[in-house]
Amino acid sequence: MAAKEQPETYTPIHKGLRSRLFKTSIQAGKIEYTDEASLNTLYDEFNSLVASIRIHHTMEENFIHPLLADRVPGGAEKLEEEHQTRSIAFEILGPPRLSKLLYEAYLLQLAFGDVASVTKTPAKGIAQKLESLIRGDAQLRAQIISIGIPILLPDGKTLLRGPDIKIPPYRGENELKITEKTLEAWAHDGWVDLRITNMEHWKKRFEIIAEQVRQIPEQDTSSRRLRNKAYWSHFREIDPGKLVGWIFSDEEKGQRMKA
Repeated sequence: MAAKEQPETYTPIHKGLRSRLFKTSIQAGKIEYTDEASLNTLYDEFNSLVASIRIHHTMEENFIHPLLADRVPGGAEKLEEEHQTRSIAFEILGPPRLSKLLYEAYLLQLAFGDVASVTKTPAKGIAQKLESLIRGDAQLRAQIISIGIPILLPDGKTLLRGPDIKIPPYRGENELKITEKTLEAWAHDGWVDLRITNMEHWKKRFEIIAEQVRQIPEQDTSSRRLRNKAYWSHFREIDPGKLVGWIFSDEEKGQRMKA
C-alpha cells in the first residue's frame, strides 16, 4: 500500500509570504515617488504585509507549533529555537500603534470570529468578553505585554504590563504624572485598550466599512474598488491585517507613524 501523502504545513504559507515580500519590493523599486496616489498604495500594501506576517507568526506560535510538539515529540524543538530568534524581530517591526491595533483586532477575531457578532454586541459586552479572554489566557496575555504593549482593562484604571513598555517612551524619568490627556494619548499610541469607548470605536469602524461596501455598485469590478465584499470575505471573518491597513489609509488618511 502506498504511503499516505502528508499535508505540507509550512511551505505554502511561507512561499506566499515570500512572494508578497518580493512583489512589494518590486513595487517599491518601480514607484514614482512624486505620485502621492502611488505612495499611498505602496504604504497600504506594506502595512497589510507587515500585519499579515505578524498574524502568521501569532498563529504558528500559538497553534501550529504546540500541535506539532504534541503529535511529534521532539519534532518542534528546532523550529522553536528558530522562531525564538525570529520573535525578536517582531518586537521592532513597526511602531507601537501598529502592534496595538493588530492585537485589538486579533482579540476581536478570537472572541467573536465575524463582523456581525461584533456589531450586534453592545460595547460593554465586547469589553467584558475581551477582558475575560485576556484574564483567562495567560499565554496570550504574556505574548502582548512581552513586546512592550500594555493592556488597559475596561475599568480604565488597571494596566497589565511587563517590565518594559514602549509607550510612553523612556526619557530618563522613573515616574510620570498621569492625566486624562496623557492617558488618552498613551492608550491611542501603544496600549491595547479594552475600555468601552474604544469598543464603540471599533463598532463604528465596522459600520463605516460596511457602508463603504454598500456604496459600491454590484457590477463595478474595477481596481479602484479594491475593498469590496470579496476583499472583506463578505464580513464572515475578521482580518486584522486588512482592518489595520484600512485604519491607516482611510481613518488616519495615510498619516505616517513614528517607530
